[in-house]
Amino acid sequence: MYFNIKSKETSACRNSIGGYPVLPNGTAWPKCEASGSNMVMFLQFDVPEIVGLGKGYHLTIFMSPEINEIPCFNLVANGKPLPEGFEANFEKHFKAYLFKGGQQLEEEDQYLVSYSLELSKNSSQNCFKVGGAPEWLQDAELPIGPKGEEFKFIAQIPEGHGFPKKTSAPEQPDSFSANDYCLFLGNQIYIFGSSELEKEQAIWVAVQG
Repeated sequence: MYFNIKSKETSACRNSIGGYPVLPNGTAWPKCEASGSNMVMFLQFDVPEIVGLGKGYHLTIFMSPEINEIPCFNLVANGKPLPEGFEANFEKHFKAYLFKGGQQLEEEDQYLVSYSLELSKNSSQNCFKVGGAPEWLQDAELPIGPKGEEFKFIAQIPEGHGFPKKTSAPEQPDSFSANDYCLFLGNQIYIFGSSELEKEQAIWVAVQG
């Protein structure tokens, strides 16, 4: 399955690039520690049941407007389980949320043009894969929970995928385009989630490029 960009969106939408983020109840818009500014809300969507997590999960991903960098690989090595108490967001320049329920904020992202996403069996020129099996550019990097908990493959964002910025937004540091933002330096991104772990440990992000 694929999420295709459908149309520019001006209203609240749960499946979107930019727009109005859905977050866990009581969670405020995450801030960039370097600048104190709101992080960029890159994308969000209701996770389809085909992924295998079960019903009702939502994914929302943010990254700092000041720090365009990949996640660290220090916690993943040779297929070993992640350590107890790990958190995907420990580096603090990005935030990734996987949760049930939640609330949609009334504030719109100020950096990216908002587009709605539509789930389809067919791919388009500007889309990303959801569910199935990851298409690794290099060796597989499948995460394993501390006690062997299973992670499901949620989505894959292709290398060089651009997120169009609003004309009022500044250029992103270290982007490949003056008109687009990129997530994690524009590398190919693999997102995994687990329904067996607490929400702070329920998500893992790997990049290759």
